[in-house]
Amino acid sequence: MNLAALARYPFLPEAGAWVAQEGPSLEDLLAERVYAGARARGRERLLAAIEQGELPATALAEASGPRELLEELLAYVYARILVCAMDDPYVVRRHALAEAVRARGFLAVERDPALLARAAEAVGLAFEPEGAGFRAHFTEYLRYAVHLKDVEWKLVRQPLSRGFVQMDAATASRLVQEALRRRIEAELPKPLAEEVEEAVAGDLAPLLEAARVRKEAIRPEAFGAVQLDLIPPCMANLLAELQQGKNVAHNGRFAITTFLHKIGLSSEDIMKLFAQAPDFREDLTRYQVEHITGVTSSTVYNVPGCDNLQTFSLCYADDLCRTKTKAGMPRVRYPGDYYRYMVEAQAVSGPIAQRVPLDDPKVLTMHLAKSYGLLMRAKEMAESPAFQRVEPEAVLAWVAEAKIPVKVKAGEKGSSIVMEPDDPWQVLRLVEGFLAARPAAKRGP
Repeated sequence: MNLAALARYPFLPEAGAWVAQEGPSLEDLLAERVYAGARARGRERLLAAIEQGELPATALAEASGPRELLEELLAYVYARILVCAMDDPYVVRRHALAEAVRARGFLAVERDPALLARAAEAVGLAFEPEGAGFRAHFTEYLRYAVHLKDVEWKLVRQPLSRGFVQMDAATASRLVQEALRRRIEAELPKPLAEEVEEAVAGDLAPLLEAARVRKEAIRPEAFGAVQLDLIPPCMANLLAELQQGKNVAHNGRFAITTFLHKIGLSSEDIMKLFAQAPDFREDLTRYQVEHITGVTSSTVYNVPGCDNLQTFSLCYADDLCRTKTKAGMPRVRYPGDYYRYMVEAQAVSGPIAQRVPLDDPKVLTMHLAKSYGLLMRAKEMAESPAFQRVEPEAVLAWVAEAKIPVKVKAGEKGSSIVMEPDDPWQVLRLVEGFLAARPAAKRGP
C-alpha cells in the first residue's frame, strides 16, 4: 500500500506497520527538529478537532510530495499522543469524531473499492466489493446502522437480497465512520511513559485552553439569560404543545427537558411548563425532570441530535437548520447549535436595530445567524464609531430624501424599515450608503 493511502487512512494496521519499520523512533518524533512540521500539524489537527469537530480537507494523492505525506501520517500519530496526554474524555470524543469524519470524506470518493473494503475490515466490518458498490450481511449492516437514527438507515429502507444489504460508497463510508469513531473512543486514552508526557507538555497549554473554552460554551450558564423567542422550531413546537395543554409523547418531553436545561432553565421552571399537560403528575414529573437534568442522578443527559429528532418526527427545520459549513457539513447538528447561533446574532442585531429602525429585527437576527461572514461584518459595523453616531430619524429622513428603494412602514411608534427576507445584506448596504451620503454623520462632531 502506498504512502498516500496510508496518509489518508492512518488508522489502518498497514500505517502503523509502516511507521514502525520506516518512520522515526518515538524519541525522534518527539524531539528532533526535522519532525517539527509533523508535530505542528499534529497540534493543529487536534486543535481543529476540539474547536470544530472536523478537520480541514487536505488533498492527499500519489502526486503529493513524500515529505507532505509523511508529515500527514506522523501528525496523526502525534495527535493521538497529545490526546493521551490530555486524558480528557471530551477531547477523546472530539478527536474520534473529527478523525472519523475525515476518513469518511476520503472513503466516499475513493477510486479503489478494495481500499474501502480494507478500511471497513480494519474497524471490524465485513464489506465485500460488488460491482460499483458493496454488500454486507444484514447483521453486519445493523451493527452500526442501529446507531444512526435517521430513518434512511432503517433496514427496511435498504435494498436486500438473500440476506445481504446492497450499498454504495457513500453508505459504506458512513458506516465505517461510525465504527471508527467508536473504536477510537474505546481505545483512547492510553497511558504514556513519564518522559513522553514531559516531551509533549509544552504543546498542551493551547489545547487545554481550547477544550476548556469549548466545554464552557456548552454549559447551561454560557447562554446567559434564556431567550425563548430564539429557540429552534422543533423546540418551539414542543413548547407550544405543552402550553396548549397537549399530551406530548415521551420522546418529545425528553427532548424539550434536556434542551431547556442546556440553555439554562432551572428544573423548577421546566416543571411549570409540564404542569399544563393533561396527564401532569407532580411527583412523577419531578422525578423525571430532576433525573434527566442530573439533580438526582449522576448523569446530565444530552439533548438529542437533529437526526434523532427527525427519526421521531419532531423536526421542523427552517432555513437556519439547513445551513452548511464550507466543508458541506450541517452547521446545526443539535438544537443547542441553533440557539447559540441565534443568541450570537441577537447580540449584534439588537444594537443595530436601536439605530436603524427595523419593522422586525428578528429578520436581521435570522440573516446573521445563517452566515458567520455576515455576522462578523455586521458586528464590526455595529462597533464602529461612525455607526455609534447614527440616529434613527436621520436614517429615515435620508431614505425619504434619496428615494432609497426600501419599504417603510408607518406605525403608532413611528416609521420603520421593512427588511426583505431574501436580502441578508440589505441593512449593511443601507448603513454604508447613509454614511457615505452623510459625511458629517460619519465624522461626528
